Amino acid sequence: VNGDGDFTFTRASAATRVGADGFIEKETSNLLLQSNQFDTTWTDFGNPTLTSGQSGYDGTNDAWLFQNNGSDYIRQDASSGLATFSIYAKANTGDFIYLFADGVGGRYFNLNSGTLGTEVLTNLIESKIESVGNGWYRCIIVVPSFTRIRMYASLIDGDISSVANIYIQDAQLNQGLVAQPYQETTTTAVYGGITDNTPRLDYTDSSCPALLLEPLRTNLITQSEYYGVYAPTRVTLTSNYGISPEGVQNAAAIFNTTENGRHNLNGAYFAVTSGTSYVNSVFAKAGTITKMQLRLYSGGGISIGFNDGVFDLINGTATGTGAGIESYGNGWYRCYVVDSPTSSVSNARFNLELLDANGGISYVGSVTDYIEIYGSDISAGSYATSYIPTYGTSVTRIAEDVELPSLNSVFDSSGDYTILFEVERLSDVNESQFIYLRSSIFNYITLSATTLGRCEIVLYDAPTGASAVTPNNSFIPNSSIKIAIRISGNTCSAFLNGSELTLNNTSVTPRNFDRYQKNQNHKKHQEVYFPTALSDAELTTLTTI
Repeated sequence: VNGDGDFTFTRASAATRVGADGFIEKETSNLLLQSNQFDTTWTDFGNPTLTSGQSGYDGTNDAWLFQNNGSDYIRQDASSGLATFSIYAKANTGDFIYLFADGVGGRYFNLNSGTLGTEVLTNLIESKIESVGNGWYRCIIVVPSFTRIRMYASLIDGDISSVANIYIQDAQLNQGLVAQPYQETTTTAVYGGITDNTPRLDYTDSSCPALLLEPLRTNLITQSEYYGVYAPTRVTLTSNYGISPEGVQNAAAIFNTTENGRHNLNGAYFAVTSGTSYVNSVFAKAGTITKMQLRLYSGGGISIGFNDGVFDLINGTATGTGAGIESYGNGWYRCYVVDSPTSSVSNARFNLELLDANGGISYVGSVTDYIEIYGSDISAGSYATSYIPTYGTSVTRIAEDVELPSLNSVFDSSGDYTILFEVERLSDVNESQFIYLRSSIFNYITLSATTLGRCEIVLYDAPTGASAVTPNNSFIPNSSIKIAIRISGNTCSAFLNGSELTLNNTSVTPRNFDRYQKNQNHKKHQEVYFPTALSDAELTTLTTI
């Protein structure tokens, strides 16, 4: 309650988690500056008139009257990859707002009827207009890249030369394919959600969260959600088709064509190293197509020895060496293959095959047959970690750690105590120690995940040089264990999953801890310190899974 037990959490990058609602949550942003102060960072072109203090869509007086006095506009530079620009607008003497992304394209929005107007150029991924009540609309354009946005008030569709004014409020530019909830900015961009150094309380497969602590991973795919940049073979793509595992409409649909042959999608190139393990993953949901195949090839469709995974999206099954499948609810599965390529190439790419009802690769397709996909991720590693979004470049999620720099105010330096750990192992590799309690003279307790799906507790007392080691007990990946350590007088004991362990030395009594560190590569469900020696019955109850 007084904060003495608060941890220090570090991760120098954004990340994702599964929230309490079951949807993937990631970093949000507004990359614009002065997002609702249009007479500051925004640059005038010509002689537009901007008047603040107008009645807004949200019941405030934060809207602006924006008048075009003849081909006038306001603009702002904001470099980004795949991004969504949005602004709230309402008609006045003008019925249209025109939004234009330099080098990409633009769209007129009818603020009288709430419909889309003329599109200028054809490079926009999507345009949308959404009513928010009282004549106000949120106008949205999605672009593959962004350097500058221009805004015009327009009297009629397709014409920016006439005198006209409209109301505007709350502009936003965020990464991704959908407009996120508005975040106000002033002199710097604003980020929300799971940002740098934000602990991830992850609700995957549970109504009670676990603190997710993962190692460094890099998603080698540069566009993880926008599949329009990839090479289709006998398929067509529709962006923002369905509701993704994020809970928003940014899943893509892959439709077949009527051609005879293989129906697939090939990703862009990236480098892989022979003998290095990679995880190739994508979220998929059955449409009229229920089976898919995921593989890793080099340019030109040449095999680099990576195993194929075949996935049944109705029964939730995976076949193939290294293939796995995880349910994310609402019909969505994360499909993955773990393997090592036999060749080092610079032009590796994922290949996603649509299979027929019998699992066949080559067949005559139908234009009504489709599958939904979202969130491709290829990372070096021996197991699948949380999804890493990308919007034009590869992205690295930095390794996480939890520390408590000073334990002097938490632990009794000399008395009896009990510590309870409940943790979940993430992989089958030897992760070494990932919980480490120690003193300045190196009294310590460590919990390690060892090889062959085992765990080990080590207690060490520096003044006497005495140590106690638990036997190697089962600690398989994706399973939890509960371990309690009890120090009572001059003896120690340990309980695992409801049973007392046999220690090789019961006279080790480490105390005077002043640091708690190296909390990595696992899910932390709970850790509890009791300033007393609990009974055998209490420890049996506390550690029972």
